Amino acid sequence: MKIKVDKDNFLKKLVEANTMVSIKTLIPANKYLYIKTMAEKNLLIFRGINSETKSAITVILDKVEISEDTLIGVEGALLEKIISKMPSGELNIAIKDSGKTEKKLIVTNDSLKLEMNTISSEQMPDIEIKDDIVGTLVLEKDILLKEIEKISFAVSKDISRPILNGINFSLVDGKLKLAALDGYRLAITSMDIVKNETEGFDFTVGNNFLKDVVKIFRKIETKTIKLSFNKNKMMLQTKYLRLKTTLLSGEFVNYENIIKTSRDYKDNIKYNSKNMKDSLDRMAIIANRNNNALILKIVDNFIEIGTTSETAVSKEKIKLIEKKENEMKIGVNVNYMMDVLKKVESEKVEMRYKNATSPLFIGEGSTEFLLVPIRLK
Repeated sequence: MKIKVDKDNFLKKLVEANTMVSIKTLIPANKYLYIKTMAEKNLLIFRGINSETKSAITVILDKVEISEDTLIGVEGALLEKIISKMPSGELNIAIKDSGKTEKKLIVTNDSLKLEMNTISSEQMPDIEIKDDIVGTLVLEKDILLKEIEKISFAVSKDISRPILNGINFSLVDGKLKLAALDGYRLAITSMDIVKNETEGFDFTVGNNFLKDVVKIFRKIETKTIKLSFNKNKMMLQTKYLRLKTTLLSGEFVNYENIIKTSRDYKDNIKYNSKNMKDSLDRMAIIANRNNNALILKIVDNFIEIGTTSETAVSKEKIKLIEKKENEMKIGVNVNYMMDVLKKVESEKVEMRYKNATSPLFIGEGSTEFLLVPIRLK
């Protein structure tokens, strides 16, 4: 088997595919990058497996000169490092038999020759979606990545509740709704769907996989992403790239009643988001020495922010843009509050509240956050 391919194009696709390959895994075959050639279509296909996130990547390179079909596994990281050091130009790639079952990958250019061991295609894990696809969506890439990043901070890291280690995807009022929660914070957002070929869905995708999605697709020049799913797996794809993952098992927490009640709180204020962010940055220095405890006190036309440690006390006042109804005093985790405000883009922030023990509601357009208060001493 012989291949002729441009080095820079080959390297670009190689880097994309290696992003998903497991570094730490107990399954040796998952450490390899698989290269498949399709001579009739002049396609070179990279496939990588990540056993930790139960996901896989398929990257397609077209317009490649290929003599015959083949499928082999190689050490992708090593191949990437060496190819990256080669000068631009044409690469010649060949597969050479070196024994009864062993094959060598040979890569050459005008001045260099690389010879690598391979593993047989029989060891390649099965990564296909075998069951029938039950739903398909087309989404705007940039908006999808932005919304995932906006709420991912609220994903739980508690491995004892795996269903909370991801972001919930559901169809609500014709829009894609995304939700994440960890028991202390809830983050919800929604986005328009370009094309919807499903009557409804509700599934949860692992956050580590979604981090890879954001990292990989951010570099891909495409306006839209096709999302397909069945009862066990989800796939995101463009013409030359496919990312697949196994869905998290279990039923996501029903958060609708909580968020609906919080939206209806009568007491609410509005304040300048930058002023609050700056104040929290200063407060965090002291609050981090006191279990991250922060006290918010709404008095007259101000929100008073205070924290205390064994060695220092700090208080600040921020003038409110708008205030309705009653005054209030509530304790929050300063880091959780900062996580929320970092995702807020508006100049004005709306905050709703009921009492010192009810969740604090912060809203910005289609994105909503809830913070569970901490007990005040």
